[in-house]
Amino acid sequence: MTLTGPGGVGKSRIAVRVARDQSAAFPDGVCMVQLSGVKDPDLLPDAVAAALGYTGQRERGQPEEAPGPSLASLVDHLRGKRMLIILDTCEHLIDACAMLVDVLLRGADGPRLLATSRQALDIPGEVVYPIPPLTVPDDGGDAVALFADRVAAAVPRFTITDEVLPDVVRLCRGLDGIPLAIELAAVRLRAVGLDELLARLGDRLRLLAGGSRRVTRRHQTLRMTIGWSYELCSDIERLLWIRLSAFTGEFGLEAAETVCAGGPLDAGDILDTLIGLVDKSIVLRADDVDGPDGARYRLLGVIREFGAELLEDAGAYSRRHLEYYLGLAREFEPAFVGPEQGPWIDRLTRDYDNIQVALDYCVSHDRAAEGLNFATACWGFWMATGRLSEGSRWLNRLLDQAPEPSRQRVAGLWLASWFASAQGRNAESARLRAQAREIAAGLGSQPELPPSAGPPAEVLRGLRAVTGGNYEQAAVACDEVLRGLPGGETWVRGTALWVKGLALWFGRDADGFVSCQRESIRLKSGFGDLTSLAHLLEGFAWLAADQAAEAGTPAPGSGTGSGGGAKEHCVRVARLQGAADQMWRRTVDEPRYGLNVLNAERSRAERLAREELGDGGYAREHEAGAALGADGAVRYALGEAERAPVPAQPSRAAAASGAEPGNLAAQEPWELLTAREREVATLVADGLTNKDIAARLVVSKRTVDAHVEHILGKLGYSSRVQVAALASAQQPEGGMPVPSQRAGEDRSLAARRCDRE
Repeated sequence: MTLTGPGGVGKSRIAVRVARDQSAAFPDGVCMVQLSGVKDPDLLPDAVAAALGYTGQRERGQPEEAPGPSLASLVDHLRGKRMLIILDTCEHLIDACAMLVDVLLRGADGPRLLATSRQALDIPGEVVYPIPPLTVPDDGGDAVALFADRVAAAVPRFTITDEVLPDVVRLCRGLDGIPLAIELAAVRLRAVGLDELLARLGDRLRLLAGGSRRVTRRHQTLRMTIGWSYELCSDIERLLWIRLSAFTGEFGLEAAETVCAGGPLDAGDILDTLIGLVDKSIVLRADDVDGPDGARYRLLGVIREFGAELLEDAGAYSRRHLEYYLGLAREFEPAFVGPEQGPWIDRLTRDYDNIQVALDYCVSHDRAAEGLNFATACWGFWMATGRLSEGSRWLNRLLDQAPEPSRQRVAGLWLASWFASAQGRNAESARLRAQAREIAAGLGSQPELPPSAGPPAEVLRGLRAVTGGNYEQAAVACDEVLRGLPGGETWVRGTALWVKGLALWFGRDADGFVSCQRESIRLKSGFGDLTSLAHLLEGFAWLAADQAAEAGTPAPGSGTGSGGGAKEHCVRVARLQGAADQMWRRTVDEPRYGLNVLNAERSRAERLAREELGDGGYAREHEAGAALGADGAVRYALGEAERAPVPAQPSRAAAASGAEPGNLAAQEPWELLTAREREVATLVADGLTNKDIAARLVVSKRTVDAHVEHILGKLGYSSRVQVAALASAQQPEGGMPVPSQRAGEDRSLAARRCDRE
């Protein structure tokens, strides 16, 4: 087995842990061969023999001064021995290591070999096990546990409190979850404060220029670690690495070919060269499944910084980068209101880091006209994924830099007014619309939007009809939009259904309102559009308030199942409003577009709930609703998950992962848990304490504490007994709970140990 991964991710440490845990399986011993100091491939057998303490026999005719035994003698010595040999740091001797391992496996028939390398050996029988950087969830997980452990040794006075935790999480994320970088950062706290570390994350290579003298020289600083990898690359691989530093975040093959080709690096060579960098763990696959545009790749931040320092004529590659992503935005804009909306939203979500870099280049390099084209083309992406503030910021910055009257400026002003209105900044919205009309009049035209904005503009007119009391007109306008939308489009459809639902609510058609609400929230839950979700949650709260007013008689067609009395419905009002308020705080300056008609309904529902529950009771349920998160709030609103709280689940574009909207509500409690959480729940059912579980899984007790808290929160449970009962219910007859499937294949015990590490 070969453990692969970038420098500093802990391959050697995991190999040592595997050796320690599996030593009983190797009665002839465990031997670790450190290869970082071996420069000559011919000396590899000698290094192995020396680590084994074997002086052996020389080949006939071998001169006395020749070092070490022959390879054939080494094979004879190892034949039949049940031992584990670890070859640590093979990447600079990759061909020699591959040959040695192949010879030993074929000839010795007994030893098992575990290699660590930034590149696979690529020989028959090799199992390649990639070691990725640590993930950094909101609670920090193992990354923060590692940081805490190293800080305790380096700066005993420093403690990670609830107040400090978000900053430590930010630091670990900024360090890409690389264990070596996290350890170096912990040591730097002896000299600088946490705030100073965070402020200097943009220059990580210089920031972490220090480390323990006990580790190998190449691991004492990040620059040495990355430089070691750079030396092992071919000239053409180094050139591509340097040019790839123009990207931030993920990129696809097409982007790499478009931006990086030129000179000795032909576009046709990019794929093979990129594969070489992936093999050497310089470039990482972003995930295991290809997206709509094929495989996705990324550079760790420190690797990108190293390449950027060596990139000559960075401006030329920044311009190529801008041209590529501007072209992508121009393709997206007409496709937004269409059947490929979901894949396109997912594509731009994955490319969003690069989109921001390209827009920033426009702002900082006097290319405002291109930037305005770019920003207006992306309007649907920002609106659909709830990035209203970011969209407003880019549009306003570019409008300030492009004051000349033009049709493009008119479109930018009109869209900026939309974004301002959606955030409740109605005075600003009116000012921007007035400017758009004035410039359009001077140009002898009407204010124009991008063509794809036509259907949403009609829905907006329907909303204005609702606020004006013209409910039938609003419903008719929305029906016309719905009929004209192509199959597969979901965001505009969900918006039109919401506005139609408002018209039906105020027109006293409760059945129609409920139908529109339920379909709209299922459609909208496929995006990160928290503003739309908040509006819809408010509507469900109105409905619950009406049910409470009817003293437990459910509104027709509500689908909530039972009346349950006024108190039950008022609990629902408070929780739904809590979830909505949490979303409002994250997205807008003033909730509900600042519209009086919507604010009045909110106040009516809240007043009724407070009268029934009391201020304290309302506050408790409101807080429980705020803890639901987006997915949990949708399930709760639909009556498909009555427990609270259910934490938000992170997703791409908040859910543009290909799952059909509405499926998120169909999960059973066990399905809500991750593979590791199920493993922890199973051990809870076995009666193990958190300390025992930590020892079993080879993680910190703090990590297990966090997993247990997550399990309780996700399921709405209050005790470990409930968790144990759920895990026990998963047991097949006469057996233990069904384990989660990691990769669909039966792997070795060593691989499972690596999973845990």
